[in-house]
Amino acid sequence: MDVLRHKRRENALPVTGHKPAFSTYVDTYFAKEEVKKKKLGTLENEEQALNRWKAHLGDVRIDRITTPMIATFKDKRLAGGAKSRTVNLDQIALRNVLKWAVEDGYMRELPATKKLKEAKAPKRGLMTPHEFERILAGVVAKCEKNAQQVGDYLRFLAYSGGREVETLCIPWADVDFKARRVTIGRDESSKNREMREVDFNDNLEGLLIDMAKRRAPDCSWLFPSPQRGKKDEHAKTFRESLNLAREAAGLEWIGFHDFRHFFASFCVMAGIDFMTISAWLGHKDGGILVGKIYGHLLEDHRQQAARKVRFDLVALPDPKKRARRKEVA
Repeated sequence: MDVLRHKRRENALPVTGHKPAFSTYVDTYFAKEEVKKKKLGTLENEEQALNRWKAHLGDVRIDRITTPMIATFKDKRLAGGAKSRTVNLDQIALRNVLKWAVEDGYMRELPATKKLKEAKAPKRGLMTPHEFERILAGVVAKCEKNAQQVGDYLRFLAYSGGREVETLCIPWADVDFKARRVTIGRDESSKNREMREVDFNDNLEGLLIDMAKRRAPDCSWLFPSPQRGKKDEHAKTFRESLNLAREAAGLEWIGFHDFRHFFASFCVMAGIDFMTISAWLGHKDGGILVGKIYGHLLEDHRQQAARKVRFDLVALPDPKKRARRKEVA
């Protein structure tokens, strides 16, 4: 009783009175200003996950959601063929809602949950320059209507390290030929909602100069929408075109993110410091992730360089003569 009285004085007791059903509180969750600030894609994924929770929990009161209820949901999802990672993401969406329920005073604490062990994804190989050329050839062979634009887009990803969505949103105003750099994510379309500047390498600069010569005068985007009509809109996606190209090339495993890896790997092998590469990629760890993922490439590059060293033509000093010079000194 003393503990309860203390919590009451500190306003730490749950809200009394009627508690909302889970399905009702989900709407309250999405109406919160902090939640609205999340990226559109994140909100869409959360909504899909929470709709599944609504179907499972029904009108259960928010404060009566228990660990066994959550465990039953996970078992059903796994039995239905969902992967552990997907079920874990569903659980994260639920916990996001329940944390706000605790904050609003509808629950005292979160029900205990356990993260499922996820199977390690097989290590992807790095796209080679030859495979890159095969993909571009596949674009020419299969993407008759937009081969030029798709080819430009894939080259830009490979020469800049840009991500799929943020690259589509780059306007020509963010290309600075004088300063030799392009700004990515000024409209908060980047993964961390922060813009970054990528300095021109020769390939990127040559590509953008060529694209500028072919630029549509009525469009302000690097990659304008083919269906824009009179509107000035950027393209939404080139996924279907990539699917056709990689099928033609026999490289079904290649996705848009592999072009970003292509850029990073060649930066590492060129001897560029990890901090600079991470700045171009938009990482905030000062190069730790780049070193962790691509450090082995630098090792291989160093070993190849070491094999070029030859000592058979170098006259090494005689150690006895060197010792005598020391005695004289």
